[in-house]
Amino acid sequence: MEIRLPGMPEEKTATDFTGATDAKLALRTDPRLVAALGPELSARDLEIWAGMPASRRMKALQRIQALDRYFAEAPDVAAKAAAIEAGVTLSRFYQMARAWAVKRSLSNLGTYALVVKPRAGLKPFQISALEAVVGNVIEAEANQTDSIAALARKLGEASNLKPNEVPSKNTLRGFIEREQRRRRDAKFAGTEVLFDLSATSLHRCNGLPHVAFFLIDGGTGLILGHAIGVAEESAAGYRDAAQAFLSMILPVLRGRAIWSKEFMQSQIVTGADAPEVVAMISRIGGEMNGVCPTLTEEDKQGRYIREHLGLRLGSVRLLPAQTIPDEASAVEIKGVELDTTTAFARTSVAVAEHNAAVLAALDLKGDVNPPDELMHLLETMAAI
Repeated sequence: MEIRLPGMPEEKTATDFTGATDAKLALRTDPRLVAALGPELSARDLEIWAGMPASRRMKALQRIQALDRYFAEAPDVAAKAAAIEAGVTLSRFYQMARAWAVKRSLSNLGTYALVVKPRAGLKPFQISALEAVVGNVIEAEANQTDSIAALARKLGEASNLKPNEVPSKNTLRGFIEREQRRRRDAKFAGTEVLFDLSATSLHRCNGLPHVAFFLIDGGTGLILGHAIGVAEESAAGYRDAAQAFLSMILPVLRGRAIWSKEFMQSQIVTGADAPEVVAMISRIGGEMNGVCPTLTEEDKQGRYIREHLGLRLGSVRLLPAQTIPDEASAVEIKGVELDTTTAFARTSVAVAEHNAAVLAALDLKGDVNPPDELMHLLETMAAI
């Protein structure tokens, strides 16, 4: 229930404005905000959401999740974990929590709620209606050869806005061009980095599998770093993978025009040492002001590996279900016993082959150096 301070004016909701039906229907096509804040969204929240780029929307939702989890659990230890999940310092998190207790609103989420100023004259429901369908218009197979002018016309038609509510052709072109630019930038290396781990088919001397740690580029599928270790020491595994990026991967990739201008987001999957990973992220967050990895849900080992690499990397099979096996499901890996150095060498060969194949298929014209914030993140992690 929302708490309202004495004298605070009542805030209109989306249903109080012309075109509210269009706005609410548009939001339901992407139900994340409705699920996070409820169906009675204020006009201000609607305006903020409409002006957010995709990356800031994801970060805003991450902060909402962290705040809601904190209020469900409440003790100081929950606040520390929630602050890390939200990507802010503990003192800043407490400030956000006090404001959130008064009003659950996007405007209380801080820098992640910064708005990209909408074009003058457009109302929130118009922006929402257009943003809800612009991706579908660009992706439609029948539209692949269309000019920007044709796409803009189809965007106006697909928005289901009334004829007198459809913006000008130039405004519609702006929506098309911004979405095309966003999609193009998302394909460059260094926009998103995913930290994940998985058991492998490589055999340790104790009969259990070696665990591989990967830094996966979300845009290209390149492996930016890798290491071999155990799931009980995933913080150390990711540190070693960051070191491998600096010493092995970066010299190969630097100078290639594949990099984005901006590092926007990062996700990290923990092994069996979640507190140590949380502490590592907290330390990174204290040493840099840029994008810090956010934790995924527990027991999701291999989620990004499956999506971007598949379950085979050269001669190495990846076995996510065996990463943290319980006694009932533990299965000994058959094969020649390998020490950590040899297992890392085999994995390195597979990573080099994978990256070579990915690079051969890329046709990008980006920057020749990784984004500064990405470099700062991985240098900080490698030094922990």
